[in-house]
Amino acid sequence: MKKGLILLAALFTVLFVAACAQTVDVESVAVTPASVTLQVGATRAASATVSPSDADIASTAWTSSNTSVATVNSSGLITAVGAGSATITVTVTGEGSEVRTATVSVTVTAPVDPDPDPDPDPDPDPDP
Repeated sequence: MKKGLILLAALFTVLFVAACAQTVDVESVAVTPASVTLQVGATRAASATVSPSDADIASTAWTSSNTSVATVNSSGLITAVGAGSATITVTVTGEGSEVRTATVSVTVTAPVDPDPDPDPDPDPDPDP
């Protein structure tokens, strides 16, 4: 009988603790930088901050609105691919299925050519 009561008390304790355990919802996500201008070929790391800091996160995903302009990897590293504009979005999904997003505006410029029209013969002699 004592073993049965002890076992029953242990079972109720486990069930009570499990019932009281709640996930901490993701309330918001912020990303830095908010905007960035890069030359083709350059990279920049973006960072997401979730609030509250003890939120239970199920997943984090980074995406680009225009992969011909800028790509982003799963860690938030932005790579400038071609001239133009893109929006990088980080999507954080909490354990409670709540979804929060934040964005980075990306402008990509073509590399600057130091001498766009080189003249191989700067002083041509028209009369030989």
